[in-house]
Amino acid sequence: MDAKEKKKIRLFNNLKENKPWLKLLKNDKLYCDVCQTAFRFKKDNLHKHETAAKHNKILTQRDGKQPTIHETLKPKKEKTIPFKKRAELIMTAHTVFHSNFRALDHLTELINKEFCSQGSKVAHVECKRSKGGKLLVNVLGTWCKQDLKKVLTGKKFSLLIDESTDLASKKVLAIIIRYFDEKEKKIIDALLGLQEVPIATGEKLFEALCSVMDEFNLSLDNCVSFASDGANNVSGQTNSVWSRVRDQNPQTIQVRCVCHSLALCAKKAFLHAMPTEIFDLIELIPSHFSLSHARRDKYSKLADEFIKIQANENHEALKVYSPFVKHSEIRWLSRGKVLKAIDKNWGLLQAYFDEYARNCPRDNQTKARTIQQILQKACIRQLIKFVAEIVEELDECNRLFQSVSYSKAEKANFELQQLHRRIVVRYKYAGPEPRKSREDKEIDLGLSVQAELFRIAAQSEKDAQEVKGIRKCCRGFLEALDVEISRRTASNTETFQQMKFFSPKEILLGRKTLKDMPYKDSLEGYDLSRIEREFRSLTDPLNGAQDKFKSVLDNTEQFWSRLFFYIDETDVGAPEGEESYPFRTLATFVLDRLIIAHSTASVERLFSLCNCIKTRRRNRFTTPVLEAMVRFRTYMNSRNKCCHNFDPPEEMYRLFTVDMYKKTEERRIGNEDGGISENEETEEE
Repeated sequence: MDAKEKKKIRLFNNLKENKPWLKLLKNDKLYCDVCQTAFRFKKDNLHKHETAAKHNKILTQRDGKQPTIHETLKPKKEKTIPFKKRAELIMTAHTVFHSNFRALDHLTELINKEFCSQGSKVAHVECKRSKGGKLLVNVLGTWCKQDLKKVLTGKKFSLLIDESTDLASKKVLAIIIRYFDEKEKKIIDALLGLQEVPIATGEKLFEALCSVMDEFNLSLDNCVSFASDGANNVSGQTNSVWSRVRDQNPQTIQVRCVCHSLALCAKKAFLHAMPTEIFDLIELIPSHFSLSHARRDKYSKLADEFIKIQANENHEALKVYSPFVKHSEIRWLSRGKVLKAIDKNWGLLQAYFDEYARNCPRDNQTKARTIQQILQKACIRQLIKFVAEIVEELDECNRLFQSVSYSKAEKANFELQQLHRRIVVRYKYAGPEPRKSREDKEIDLGLSVQAELFRIAAQSEKDAQEVKGIRKCCRGFLEALDVEISRRTASNTETFQQMKFFSPKEILLGRKTLKDMPYKDSLEGYDLSRIEREFRSLTDPLNGAQDKFKSVLDNTEQFWSRLFFYIDETDVGAPEGEESYPFRTLATFVLDRLIIAHSTASVERLFSLCNCIKTRRRNRFTTPVLEAMVRFRTYMNSRNKCCHNFDPPEEMYRLFTVDMYKKTEERRIGNEDGGISENEETEEE
């Protein structure tokens, strides 16, 4: 110790005799125990801090007098954020959202080497893939599960389920739960569980569903609706998951996914009425271009030349509707986009395949000439134009039904009913039921299609016969589509008709009364007299509810959410409780009905997310780890959060202990970009 340091220590000891709150830090700075601040070791700085109003206020606030030495030196029990743990949790969250766990090995080394100087609060971060895997499963995933369990206590909910097979040939049952979240003030779809099943029978799937519900202490008595696709093992009436749910709670409403139903409607009508030439074009043209970059380049050059020669103003449209897009067998309505692309590029496709059929190799001549011959038929183009328009309208309804929001689903149901009426009017006369069918030549095919067919029919007798065949195909398509929509969406339409009672405008305008209220058999467990009193108060014109909630009258979900949290202005001074919320019981009952599912789009999105995470290259993810990743991501997405605004709550730090290494059989994040290996030991950092 040199003379300069000895002088500082001697000076500090002299100062401390009159200032017991003063400390000397290792970096030669002074530290105030009262204000919890550090400053440079200079007399001017010390005098400035000692005379500051903040310092004197804190020093004298206890009993209006200066605290004793023991009170000043007594350590304060303040909760401090463990910065190192926080950094490791945020790094893991970032990895779950944007990267793979193998990157944690290099990211940790990089942070320690380049960004953390000596004395940094996050120096020596130790969060590589082994520890990151444990944090994911036993901290992030466990906390999300605990939080969901706490929120669901005593709540009504809807179940959405579907079964799929992943890349590892494992059958997985995905269970989504829909409920009203009071904290977020909206209806939320949350992952309840991903459960492996040995076989996808109704019995085994129901057992898996019950085991997941037992983890959350949920009972089917609180289940409002059950949504699934139309498969017999989940939605059949005798030996399925639905039949077993119905036996335990007969008041549960069954909902068959509208999105699946609309796709099946279009598929059945298409198979029933369309000629084989349409199927050939849908299959052969996209496949032809998907197999070769040279073919796509050649077609693009031909399109550019065609645009220059013709001075076509639809340059942008030709680029958008490229014929290279293949349809998806699962998402059947994607065929509408393929049909539209073929129609928009009809002339270019004719020119391209005329040249290709003359110069192609012998092995490809059969397919090329088949496409060439179909493209020469003008009637087929008009049929494609007619079908593509209807399928595109169905696809728009489908997209609206994919929303979690009830208001968008309500709009989608209205659009579907309007579309169904337009389809019926196209081939039947308007009037009371049963309507009389139109003649083939009177069917509404659209102005452009109708005019073109008249022109083609006038060319020759053969063309006129072809036009008659096309009209019959259009009639068959419309008839089959009408029958399928009526059969597959009737129950869902009835549900939406009953839900119209809860429309804010219908209620506030006095068009609905209590005798019109649906689901009266579900009022058990609610205070019926209070619901009646609140309903009458809400519909009373003197109450002015229409002016108070004017901004949300067009959104059913937001309207009832506002009513749920509404506090009577004349009762602000009353203690917080039931009496402070004049419409809470009624709003609770309605919100418990608005969570009725209308589609299983949330489950399909979850499977898409699983396929993005568990790929061929990252195929060693086990179901518990995959479930933890999906659970955390869906939890954050439903709250509009990501890694950059993720703030780990206090409960996570309680889970972040050495015990997290003992809570699962999964031992490390393994090879190939973060796959999980089982039963391998982990070195604790």
